[in-house]
Amino acid sequence: MFMGFVDALFNKLTAGNTLFYPGCLTKFVGKDVLKNYETLLKKMNINYIMLADEEVCCGSPVHAAGYQKDFENLILKNSELFSERGITKIITPCPGCYKIFTRHYNFQNIEVEHATITIKKALEKGTLKPAKVNKTITYHDPCHLGRQSNIYDEPRDVLKALGYTIKEMLYTREDALCCGAGGGVKSNYPQTANKIAKERLKELDTIGVDLLVTPCTMCTKHLEENAKGVKIMEFAEAVLHAVK
Repeated sequence: MFMGFVDALFNKLTAGNTLFYPGCLTKFVGKDVLKNYETLLKKMNINYIMLADEEVCCGSPVHAAGYQKDFENLILKNSELFSERGITKIITPCPGCYKIFTRHYNFQNIEVEHATITIKKALEKGTLKPAKVNKTITYHDPCHLGRQSNIYDEPRDVLKALGYTIKEMLYTREDALCCGAGGGVKSNYPQTANKIAKERLKELDTIGVDLLVTPCTMCTKHLEENAKGVKIMEFAEAVLHAVK
């Protein structure tokens, strides 16, 4: 009982030091995804703050487009803001933001954690309780989270711990096909982006699975737009279906 009080007090005192940074796409387009992660953070008893009206884009799109000066300005603005607010940890569900924060921001005293790892830790600690589902799915590796951040096992570990059976597609992990939306392709070459998405979705027919889970709002929304006869589910929704 005493230790529970100590943990609660510690969480309250450090709430302002943990920032939940959803990323622009989740914040402005994937509001359903944002709500799901907020629900999960509460279930995991994680006290956090959001700086929705103060933070700016992490800089991933302008970096990909080659606008280096603009990218550096965004890094400076966010870094100064995080320092002023005493942020010591950032939790983000966005693969692009995670990659940019860990590769390009020179954080000295800020830990950056992708939300899939946060969820895995909560399951291991017992603050998130599995309800266990019995469903076969496939998993799509987002480019920024997989190839560019080497996070392959943790999301799969979470899904398996919750009772999901993962049937892998032919191209997976390091060899996974892109959803087609990243790198400015969807914005500048929408037809090409859609063709790439359809090629990825053909793999579901090959393995006989009608539910794809991925921890990326961009992948989720783009694959949904091109999916026929299959369901695309963002990671947080899949987790919420399988926890108490």
